[in-house]
Order: sequence, then structure tokens, then C-alpha cells
Amino acid sequence: RGVSETQWKQEVLEKAQFDLLRGKDKDLEGYIYQREREKLVFDEIIKH
Repeated sequence: RGVSETQWKQEVLEKAQFDLLRGKDKDLEGYIYQREREKLVFDEIIKH
């Protein structure tokens, strides 16, 4: 498409953020929640 790798990555991220903010990407939303939950659980395990 004639764009650099860096520019392409930037566009992909911007689109993903836009879709996420508008509630259009439920898979990504679910993934983010799951990842954050795992971090919280992991932090709790480390504390105890």
C-alpha cells in the first residue's frame, strides 16, 4: 500500500483504539479485561 511499517502500525493501533472506544471491538475489549484481571490476580498472589 506504499506506507512504512511504522506508519502502518500506527494506523492499525489508531483504528483499534477508535473501535474500542466506540464499543465496536468486543473481542479486544474482552481480551483487555481478561489480561488486566490476570495481572490483578498475579499481584495478589505476589503480595501474600
